[in-house]
Amino acid sequence: MPYIEKTDTVLIFPGSGLGRLSYEFAKFEFGKVISIEYSGLMNAFSRFNYSKSKKSYTLHPYIHTCSDFYNTQSLLRTFEYKPISEKPQNLEIIEKDFTLFELQDKEKYKNVVVVSVFFLDTAENLMDYLDTIERITTPVNKNQKGYWINVGPLKYGSAAQVELNADELKDIRSKMGWNDIDSDYTIYNPKTLGTNNGLVGYVTDKESMWQGYYGLNMFTSKRKENK
Repeated sequence: MPYIEKTDTVLIFPGSGLGRLSYEFAKFEFGKVISIEYSGLMNAFSRFNYSKSKKSYTLHPYIHTCSDFYNTQSLLRTFEYKPISEKPQNLEIIEKDFTLFELQDKEKYKNVVVVSVFFLDTAENLMDYLDTIERITTPVNKNQKGYWINVGPLKYGSAAQVELNADELKDIRSKMGWNDIDSDYTIYNPKTLGTNNGLVGYVTDKESMWQGYYGLNMFTSKRKENK
Protein backbone atom coordinates (compact mmCIF):
# COMPACT_ATOMS: atom_id res chain seq x y z
CA MET A 1 0.00 0.00 0.00
CA PRO A 2 1.73 3.22 -1.13
CA TYR A 3 2.41 5.77 1.60
CA ILE A 4 0.96 8.55 -0.57
CA GLU A 5 -2.43 6.79 -0.41
CA LYS A 6 -2.60 7.10 3.38
CA THR A 7 -5.26 9.81 3.28
CA ASP A 8 -7.34 7.61 0.96
CA THR A 9 -7.19 4.67 3.37
CA VAL A 10 -9.68 3.57 6.03
CA LEU A 11 -8.48 1.38 8.91
CA ILE A 12 -11.10 -0.68 10.76
CA PHE A 13 -10.31 -2.09 14.22
CA PRO A 14 -12.94 -4.65 15.34
CA GLY A 15 -13.00 -5.56 19.02
CA SER A 16 -10.95 -2.46 19.77
CA GLY A 17 -11.39 -2.66 23.54
CA LEU A 18 -10.35 0.60 25.19
CA GLY A 19 -9.36 1.98 21.80
CA ARG A 20 -5.63 2.53 22.25
CA LEU A 21 -4.54 1.11 18.88
CA SER A 22 -7.19 2.94 16.89
CA TYR A 23 -6.27 6.19 18.66
CA GLU A 24 -2.55 5.78 17.94
CA PHE A 25 -3.14 4.99 14.26
CA ALA A 26 -5.52 7.94 13.90
CA LYS A 27 -2.62 10.20 14.87
CA PHE A 28 -0.78 8.98 11.75
CA GLU A 29 -3.39 10.90 9.72
CA PHE A 30 -5.01 8.07 7.81
CA GLY A 31 -8.12 9.15 5.94
CA LYS A 32 -10.32 7.48 8.53
CA VAL A 33 -9.90 5.12 11.47
CA ILE A 34 -12.93 3.23 12.78
CA SER A 35 -12.90 1.71 16.26
CA ILE A 36 -15.60 -0.95 16.80
CA GLU A 37 -16.40 -2.34 20.26
CA TYR A 38 -19.47 -4.18 21.56
CA SER A 39 -18.72 -4.24 25.30
CA GLY A 40 -20.64 -1.63 27.27
CA LEU A 41 -17.91 -1.51 29.91
CA MET A 42 -15.19 -0.83 27.33
CA ASN A 43 -17.32 1.80 25.62
CA ALA A 44 -18.08 3.57 28.91
CA PHE A 45 -14.37 4.06 29.50
CA SER A 46 -13.78 5.13 25.90
CA ARG A 47 -16.46 7.81 26.22
CA PHE A 48 -14.94 9.03 29.47
CA ASN A 49 -11.47 9.08 27.94
CA TYR A 50 -12.64 11.63 25.37
CA SER A 51 -14.63 13.71 27.85
CA LYS A 52 -13.71 17.31 28.63
CA SER A 53 -12.38 16.40 32.06
CA LYS A 54 -8.99 17.95 32.88
CA LYS A 55 -8.70 16.11 36.18
CA SER A 56 -6.04 13.49 36.88
CA TYR A 57 -6.96 10.26 38.66
CA THR A 58 -5.01 7.83 40.82
CA LEU A 59 -5.91 4.23 40.00
CA HIS A 60 -5.34 1.08 42.09
CA PRO A 61 -5.62 -1.67 39.44
CA TYR A 62 -4.58 -4.59 41.67
CA ILE A 63 -6.40 -3.86 44.91
CA HIS A 64 -9.47 -6.01 44.14
CA THR A 65 -7.60 -9.32 44.13
CA CYS A 66 -5.16 -10.90 46.55
CA SER A 67 -3.95 -13.80 44.40
CA ASP A 68 -0.31 -14.33 43.40
CA PHE A 69 1.23 -11.30 45.10
CA TYR A 70 4.57 -11.57 46.88
CA ASN A 71 3.96 -8.57 49.12
CA THR A 72 1.50 -5.83 50.07
CA GLN A 73 3.53 -3.19 48.26
CA SER A 74 2.79 -4.86 44.92
CA LEU A 75 -0.90 -5.12 45.78
CA LEU A 76 -1.14 -1.39 46.53
CA ARG A 77 0.64 -0.11 43.43
CA THR A 78 -0.95 2.89 41.71
CA PHE A 79 -0.63 4.83 38.49
CA GLU A 80 -1.83 8.24 37.39
CA TYR A 81 -4.39 8.60 34.62
CA LYS A 82 -5.68 11.67 32.82
CA PRO A 83 -8.35 11.56 30.06
CA ILE A 84 -7.13 12.30 26.54
CA SER A 85 -10.02 14.76 26.09
CA GLU A 86 -9.41 15.53 22.40
CA LYS A 87 -10.50 12.81 19.97
CA PRO A 88 -8.74 12.89 16.58
CA GLN A 89 -11.12 14.16 13.89
CA ASN A 90 -10.47 11.15 11.67
CA LEU A 91 -11.35 8.66 14.44
CA GLU A 92 -14.89 7.26 14.51
CA ILE A 93 -16.08 5.12 17.43
CA ILE A 94 -18.78 2.53 16.71
CA GLU A 95 -20.55 0.86 19.66
CA LYS A 96 -22.09 -2.25 18.13
CA ASP A 97 -21.59 -5.87 17.12
CA PHE A 98 -18.87 -6.04 14.46
CA THR A 99 -20.90 -8.46 12.33
CA LEU A 100 -23.57 -5.75 11.91
CA PHE A 101 -21.12 -3.07 10.81
CA GLU A 102 -21.51 -1.42 7.40
CA LEU A 103 -18.79 0.85 5.99
CA GLN A 104 -20.40 4.09 4.83
CA ASP A 105 -19.15 5.76 1.62
CA LYS A 106 -16.93 2.74 0.99
CA GLU A 107 -16.37 3.66 -2.66
CA LYS A 108 -14.41 6.82 -1.79
CA TYR A 109 -11.47 4.88 -0.25
CA LYS A 110 -8.61 3.41 -2.27
CA ASN A 111 -7.66 1.03 0.52
CA VAL A 112 -9.97 -0.69 3.02
CA VAL A 113 -7.99 -2.38 5.79
CA VAL A 114 -9.33 -4.51 8.65
CA VAL A 115 -6.88 -4.82 11.56
CA SER A 116 -7.86 -7.61 13.98
CA VAL A 117 -5.75 -7.74 17.15
CA PHE A 118 -6.46 -10.40 19.80
CA PHE A 119 -9.94 -10.58 18.29
CA LEU A 120 -10.70 -13.66 16.18
CA ASP A 121 -10.96 -16.08 19.11
CA THR A 122 -13.70 -13.95 20.72
CA ALA A 123 -16.20 -15.15 18.10
CA GLU A 124 -19.12 -17.38 18.97
CA ASN A 125 -19.10 -18.37 15.31
CA LEU A 126 -15.76 -17.58 13.66
CA MET A 127 -17.29 -17.87 10.20
CA ASP A 128 -19.49 -14.86 10.96
CA TYR A 129 -16.35 -12.81 11.58
CA LEU A 130 -14.71 -14.08 8.39
CA ASP A 131 -17.82 -13.33 6.32
CA THR A 132 -17.98 -9.80 7.74
CA ILE A 133 -14.31 -9.09 7.05
CA GLU A 134 -14.74 -10.37 3.48
CA ARG A 135 -17.84 -8.22 2.96
CA ILE A 136 -16.15 -5.07 4.24
CA THR A 137 -12.89 -5.43 2.32
CA THR A 138 -14.00 -6.81 -1.06
CA PRO A 139 -13.35 -3.98 -3.57
CA VAL A 140 -16.39 -2.27 -5.10
CA ASN A 141 -14.46 -0.83 -8.06
CA LYS A 142 -11.22 -1.43 -9.97
CA ASN A 143 -9.37 1.34 -8.11
CA GLN A 144 -10.04 -0.06 -4.64
CA LYS A 145 -8.04 -2.63 -2.68
CA GLY A 146 -8.88 -4.67 0.40
CA TYR A 147 -6.48 -5.87 3.08
CA TRP A 148 -6.60 -7.79 6.35
CA ILE A 149 -3.94 -7.63 9.06
CA ASN A 150 -4.20 -10.03 12.01
CA VAL A 151 -2.23 -10.42 15.23
CA GLY A 152 -3.33 -12.71 18.05
CA PRO A 153 -3.68 -16.21 19.49
CA LEU A 154 -6.54 -18.65 18.96
CA LYS A 155 -7.74 -19.14 22.53
CA TYR A 156 -11.42 -19.78 21.91
CA GLY A 157 -14.07 -19.07 24.53
CA SER A 158 -16.41 -21.63 26.08
CA ALA A 159 -19.29 -20.88 23.68
CA ALA A 160 -17.31 -21.11 20.42
CA GLN A 161 -19.12 -22.99 17.64
CA VAL A 162 -16.08 -23.09 15.34
CA GLU A 163 -12.53 -23.67 16.62
CA LEU A 164 -10.01 -23.63 13.78
CA ASN A 165 -6.28 -24.09 14.20
CA ALA A 166 -3.93 -21.67 12.42
CA ASP A 167 -3.35 -23.96 9.43
CA GLU A 168 -7.09 -24.49 8.98
CA LEU A 169 -7.68 -20.74 9.18
CA LYS A 170 -5.02 -20.18 6.51
CA ASP A 171 -6.69 -22.75 4.24
CA ILE A 172 -10.12 -21.16 4.67
CA ARG A 173 -8.66 -17.69 4.01
CA SER A 174 -7.35 -18.92 0.69
CA LYS A 175 -10.70 -20.48 -0.23
CA MET A 176 -12.47 -17.20 0.66
CA GLY A 177 -10.35 -15.20 -1.75
CA TRP A 178 -7.44 -14.04 0.39
CA ASN A 179 -3.83 -14.11 -0.77
CA ASP A 180 -1.31 -13.93 2.06
CA ILE A 181 1.40 -11.29 1.68
CA ASP A 182 3.10 -12.75 4.74
CA SER A 183 2.20 -15.18 7.51
CA ASP A 184 4.07 -16.10 10.69
CA TYR A 185 3.55 -18.44 13.62
CA THR A 186 5.70 -16.75 16.25
CA ILE A 187 6.43 -19.93 18.21
CA TYR A 188 8.15 -21.32 15.11
CA ASN A 189 9.66 -18.00 14.05
CA PRO A 190 10.31 -15.93 17.20
CA LYS A 191 12.48 -13.42 15.35
CA THR A 192 9.29 -11.83 14.00
CA LEU A 193 8.71 -10.52 17.54
CA GLY A 194 12.34 -9.90 18.36
CA THR A 195 12.19 -12.42 21.22
CA ASN A 196 13.81 -15.76 21.94
CA ASN A 197 10.57 -17.69 22.43
CA GLY A 198 7.96 -15.98 20.23
CA LEU A 199 5.69 -15.24 23.20
CA VAL A 200 3.99 -12.00 24.28
CA GLY A 201 2.25 -11.15 27.54
CA TYR A 202 -1.44 -10.30 27.66
CA VAL A 203 -2.70 -8.39 30.71
CA THR A 204 0.42 -9.73 32.41
CA ASP A 205 1.60 -8.26 35.71
CA LYS A 206 5.38 -8.65 35.76
CA GLU A 207 5.37 -8.64 39.59
CA SER A 208 2.85 -11.48 39.87
CA MET A 209 3.52 -15.16 40.54
CA TRP A 210 1.19 -15.88 37.62
CA GLN A 211 2.38 -14.90 34.14
CA GLY A 212 0.24 -15.27 31.02
CA TYR A 213 1.89 -15.46 27.58
CA TYR A 214 0.74 -16.35 24.08
CA GLY A 215 2.26 -17.35 20.80
CA LEU A 216 0.73 -15.38 17.94
CA ASN A 217 -0.78 -16.11 14.55
CA MET A 218 0.23 -13.10 12.46
CA PHE A 219 -0.64 -12.50 8.83
CA THR A 220 -1.20 -9.79 6.25
CA SER A 221 -3.53 -10.70 3.39
CA LYS A 222 -4.96 -8.97 0.34
CA ARG A 223 -8.15 -9.59 -1.57
CA LYS A 224 -7.82 -11.60 -4.77
CA GLU A 225 -9.75 -8.83 -6.55
CA ASN A 226 -6.98 -6.26 -5.87
CA LYS A 227 -5.56 -4.88 -9.11
